[in-house]
Amino acid sequence: MYRYLKSLPGIDFRLEAVDATSLMAMKNLCGPLQPNLGGCFILSAVLADHVFQHLSQEEFEKVYASKSGVLRTLQEAIDISSLDFVIAFSSISGLFGTQGQTNYAAANTALDEETSRLADGFSFICPGILDSTLMLASESVTEKNLDHFIEWSMSAEG
Repeated sequence: MYRYLKSLPGIDFRLEAVDATSLMAMKNLCGPLQPNLGGCFILSAVLADHVFQHLSQEEFEKVYASKSGVLRTLQEAIDISSLDFVIAFSSISGLFGTQGQTNYAAANTALDEETSRLADGFSFICPGILDSTLMLASESVTEKNLDHFIEWSMSAEG
């Protein structure tokens, strides 16, 4: 997909890694692109998996900031209403929950709600991919934690 988008005339398509929770970093990234910035995909994630009672406030906040914090930073860095789209990549864990991912589920759920308030924004929740490395990690705690996703999952083969 990257090669295809990169090949289209009139599109400046870039992949850049920045701390999306940093206002300065986001202004440095987005500033030179204004007023031609057409849209934004929010794909950020931080994982700090623990059962809730073993989760520190710092771990919760770091994961939460990687979702809602990124949207807030983007809103401070640019006029988000000028974009054609804002697509937040979310997780099925926000809908169903996953053992040890309270912070990740809460962060995704909050991002889903905040994105729904945007005129041209929505959340995309990718189904679990049955033949991915994560889903294939069988005979472990992971298998027990992911069992309830199976019926909502699909194969990468289509």
